[in-house]
Amino acid sequence: MLTWNPALQTDQENLTWCYIRAIEWKAWPAFVSQPVIPILFIFFQWYYVLLALIIVSWLWAFVRHRFVSPPLAELAVFFVKVKWITIPIAVIYLHTVGIMFLLLSRFYGRILPA
Repeated sequence: MLTWNPALQTDQENLTWCYIRAIEWKAWPAFVSQPVIPILFIFFQWYYVLLALIIVSWLWAFVRHRFVSPPLAELAVFFVKVKWITIPIAVIYLHTVGIMFLLLSRFYGRILPA
């Protein structure tokens, strides 16, 4: 494992770690997509991003019980920490673009009456 050493933990801590990784593995595409989705919202419509996540999650249902990888499940924990960087950047960008869109639409609305 990357950071978890079962030999240094109690049985209860190891059991808890296994439960948490199993929950994450069951919904791994949704879990790992947390830092990716905000960036995809910048380039694609929200319903395409949501539809892609649903399709990948359905496909994952066929794989998750046939292939189990604790190191990948643990790697997802580090990957999800990236969301603390990507989400604020995406929010600031989308907020700025949204404000500019509203300003331009009001400006052009005054010049070109409907």
